[in-house]
Amino acid sequence: MAGQPVAMAALTNAGHNESTDDYGNPERFFGYITAWFLYQLKGDETADGAFTGSGPEIAANDNWSDVAISGIK
Repeated sequence: MAGQPVAMAALTNAGHNESTDDYGNPERFFGYITAWFLYQLKGDETADGAFTGSGPEIAANDNWSDVAISGIK
């Protein structure tokens, strides 16, 4: 699927299974997952700021590292 918009980031200080653990803190990561779907599926102009522009919100968030974004205008 070359040319498709993609985003990747690692949640800092998270265990391998944190997103599936019952005791995890889902609020730490669900926000960006939700924003991605709103941006990609609904064209939500508020959610797109998390991934677009010269300074995407996720790249400035200290809770996330190794941010890579490609194919997004």
